[in-house]
Amino acid sequence: MDYDEVVDRLLQSGLRKTFAGKIKCYSCHSAEFGDTAGSMDREQVGTPFAQLVADELYARGVRNCTVFGYWGAIDCFVKDGSEGRHKYVRVKKVVDDRMQQVEYGRASEARYQFVGRPRPKKPGLLQRLFR
Repeated sequence: MDYDEVVDRLLQSGLRKTFAGKIKCYSCHSAEFGDTAGSMDREQVGTPFAQLVADELYARGVRNCTVFGYWGAIDCFVKDGSEGRHKYVRVKKVVDDRMQQVEYGRASEARYQFVGRPRPKKPGLLQRLFR
């Protein structure tokens, strides 16, 4: 689902412009910049998903909330782990000559805060004429 559709659904569900709580983009890699090593897939490179959500909310007037994204692959459900029953971040690691997803830490430790940014203003007529 694209970031603008997420914002559409939040607003359609009754999110108010004055909302001052937290919005967590609880999905794998939502705080990451993607594959910046030359991927040709535009969906895999660039601005983190959570930043896009924060920027879109800001553009639509929701400016008091905090948006969070997550680094790495995160568990969808609470699981037993090294720190008890929590949701954990998983990373790929070679174990017994096989690539596996292993616990890296609690998901809350992989959470990153994003702030909505205003979009750049388009140049006005005079600015375009006198460049």
